Amino acid sequence: MAENRQEFNSNQTRQHLIDTFFELYSRMELEKISIKLLCDKSGVSRASFYKYFSDKYDLLETAENKLLDDMASLNRDLVYMDYSKYKRGEPFPNLYEVICYIHENRHIFKTLLSGRGDAQFQYRWKRNISYSIRQKLSHDATRYRYMHRGAVEYMLASSLIALYTYWLFDDNDISCIELSSMAAQVVFGSFYNFREDVTEAAR
Repeated sequence: MAENRQEFNSNQTRQHLIDTFFELYSRMELEKISIKLLCDKSGVSRASFYKYFSDKYDLLETAENKLLDDMASLNRDLVYMDYSKYKRGEPFPNLYEVICYIHENRHIFKTLLSGRGDAQFQYRWKRNISYSIRQKLSHDATRYRYMHRGAVEYMLASSLIALYTYWLFDDNDISCIELSSMAAQVVFGSFYNFREDVTEAAR
């Protein structure tokens, strides 16, 4: 029981440091955030900080990796989704879960996607989305032939991140359900426009 409590407290402290870091990062340049400032603001000692992170860049990378890994996990079944069975107005599985996750962590996403944020995060996020789309296209390859696959992957990944960014910064009135419907139309609408039915062509 004591070991579980210690682990829980460690996770709490680590997350508190991350939350405090992004509170500062949302208001100032990364170069101006010192370990002393972060520790003073969070109420965590420097010794405790260095138990979890080697420096502020390690903290930033750890937080980014968790976001990307969590979203990849939520998106893992996208490859099996069939848009033809989707009813408009309902939350689209996987995309809806990712959007809810973004909403829950919107203060971090807004900071990372802002002008002072980390450009590498957006690049890595785009690469992860492209990978999920590539898996979907490969899964459908027995039935459909896609034209310009690389361009389609890049276009869809860029479009989704642009849609999420617009939502975070400019239109919070769009619900998670509505946004998942819009995202589904972006993804699967493009699939329809850039594919031909292999089974039909073979007849």
